[in-house]
Amino acid sequence: MSFITKTDRVQCSRAAETNWVYVENGKYRISRKARQRHTKIHCFYVPILRGIDDYTVRLGSKTDFIDGDPLKFDFSEVHCTSPTTGENYTNLVSGIAYNASLFARANSTPRGRNAMGLSVLMIGYDGVSRLTWMRHLPKTYQYFTKNLKGTVLEGYNIVGDGTTQAFLPILTGLTEEELPESRRGRPGAVSVDGFPFVWKDFKRHGYITQWVEDEPTIGTFHYRLLGFNETPTDYNMRVFYLRKREMSNMFQSFCLGSMSNHLNQLNWLKDAFVAYPDKPKFVLGFHNEYSHNSQDTRLQNADDELTKFLKYLEKDGHLDSTVLILMSDHGCRFGKLRETFQGKLEERLPFFSFRFPEKFQKLYPEAYRNFLINAKRLTSPFDIHATFMDMLNYKQSETEADGKLKRGISLFEEIPLERTCADAGIEPHWCACQKWERLNISDPDVTEASHEVVSTINKMTKEKRDKCSRLTLGRIHSQETRQLKIVAGTNQWKSSLDDHRD
Repeated sequence: MSFITKTDRVQCSRAAETNWVYVENGKYRISRKARQRHTKIHCFYVPILRGIDDYTVRLGSKTDFIDGDPLKFDFSEVHCTSPTTGENYTNLVSGIAYNASLFARANSTPRGRNAMGLSVLMIGYDGVSRLTWMRHLPKTYQYFTKNLKGTVLEGYNIVGDGTTQAFLPILTGLTEEELPESRRGRPGAVSVDGFPFVWKDFKRHGYITQWVEDEPTIGTFHYRLLGFNETPTDYNMRVFYLRKREMSNMFQSFCLGSMSNHLNQLNWLKDAFVAYPDKPKFVLGFHNEYSHNSQDTRLQNADDELTKFLKYLEKDGHLDSTVLILMSDHGCRFGKLRETFQGKLEERLPFFSFRFPEKFQKLYPEAYRNFLINAKRLTSPFDIHATFMDMLNYKQSETEADGKLKRGISLFEEIPLERTCADAGIEPHWCACQKWERLNISDPDVTEASHEVVSTINKMTKEKRDKCSRLTLGRIHSQETRQLKIVAGTNQWKSSLDDHRD
């Protein structure tokens, strides 16, 4: 276990004082502790709004508020002063400003005759394998699997490198190569607005849509890709994090005053269920901060907060009509663990799990039975997308016109036991089913093969020698070969490098 280290716990309670202002049930609240200590408190807020594009923010006009005033904007900068003690307070707050037009849309839009009518709440953490989740989030894992009776997909396998290539198949059913060119700096590149994101399908069925990820500079669709020209979901937290980054000098790492960034994000997800309790919702929250940048993960800091959040959802009945998904995009992609065989497997086998409400199990017994079978079989991001589409139109065909099974199969349909990585759209490099054999690095054939690899790379970079150095073979650390089932036209060989950015 030398590859697994625990870091110091994040303690936002070290803040000089508990946050004066917070959001509850769509209203500004001034904390009782602040009022007791300072007696008189005067506050105003400044709305945080989207700027001219997906990478800028603008600030609105300042407006005074008192305890209990309703939110008119989702995100704001709050400033307070106490004439009694002479102290000042500044922070950012987030919430869900009730939108009557969204409520009306949810009421008036027909669901579809074959729609299941379930909300979706998907909560993800960057770079967490199935085993890492069990190591660092044991309370959450225990509560999810034992109390909530959630089920983990034990054969869930990634289909590409990094967060973007993990989420695109989930959210669009397509790979990055199959979608329009949107990479920054590439000829003809366009924004990702035109991609067939699944939240568009949910919105057409009357769902209220919400999406948040907490690291705006390395966003799934913003680090390498051009991002959005228009806000993609009804509620989106990107401008909040952009503004927080601009004000980073005033915040302790991982904190928003006396509250953790992680808890603030969970609270924002909760606010959508409070604001629209009986309306269908598609909610996606993705957290990078605790687990993205280091193998010395701080993920354990999320365990108590996430467990408490799940208990709240169950107690208040929000899970009665909601499919709860806890997931990750991939396992650890860099560091010493990834250099091991175990690490290579964990990179390819992220945590992915579902919890269905009891009424679903009763209304769709065959679908639920198939899901439980599939939890032990080979699955991929394409299957998650197919499952979402099946929720909106149950019993779609799982075969193409020629009778072949589709690449993505809904988890409500039984996946063949003999399914291969090629069947599931998983290229050989990413397939965890491969049989690996370690070779003797002193074997002349190994040396020759290594020189050939370096020579091939040099040929590829020859025309860019002003930017790419000519490589030479230094030392052979290890070399392995693998056996795979050859399927004509499907085998594309790749390598992957340590990369902690995407």
